[in-house]
Amino acid sequence: MEEITGKDIKIVALVPTRGDRPKMLENMKRLMTNQTQQLHGLVIFDDEPIYPKKKDITYRYRMGLQRVFDLYPDCDLVAIVEDDDWYSPVYIETMAQAWLDEGRPDLFGVGFTDYYHLKVRGRYREFHPDRASGFCTFMTRKVVQVNSWPKDDYPFVDMHLWQKVNVRKRAVGSIDECLFYPIALGIKGHNEGALFGGSCHSDMRVYSNQAGDNNFEWFKNTVDEESFKFYESL
Repeated sequence: MEEITGKDIKIVALVPTRGDRPKMLENMKRLMTNQTQQLHGLVIFDDEPIYPKKKDITYRYRMGLQRVFDLYPDCDLVAIVEDDDWYSPVYIETMAQAWLDEGRPDLFGVGFTDYYHLKVRGRYREFHPDRASGFCTFMTRKVVQVNSWPKDDYPFVDMHLWQKVNVRKRAVGSIDECLFYPIALGIKGHNEGALFGGSCHSDMRVYSNQAGDNNFEWFKNTVDEESFKFYESL
């Protein structure tokens, strides 16, 4: 029997957005198009907000996941992708193989997150071994079927799923590619579409990690050239 590899996994990327930061969405489409492992599909959930002046991220996760499996019933795995963050070209390929190696859990991600703050030009890594950040979380169909979703305007749905949902979970402590070269960055300190998504992490947290990047040197050497120009312009 032929061995199954990560590249055999059918992955659909879900972008839960409100449609209010079009430049970032276009950049995200480019990042996903340039992946070394081609996506099985891309679903952008940008329906009208149900709470115009509130975040409705739980609603967008829940309904977005349902839409993915309605459109792609043969989907193996959903990658939650946020339009303001950066993903390496090897992101999908690396995570697909890691998911397979970990036994195909229903909720999957990396137990630490790399962030970059544009305004203060600093980076830091946050460790959270029992969960993954929302923008680096992968889910199977079983997560759609759970009956313990919080209210639609609950702001921390990613943490809720990792803590409350009774499915198989795996937050991988380390992926080799991440240790020296981040495969994804949570971008903070931008202005476009501030209502949706998590609030910007404080400047103090960046400085306290002593990972300053005053000349954008680290950032420029980490992200692709077009992304660097895009984020530099924000």
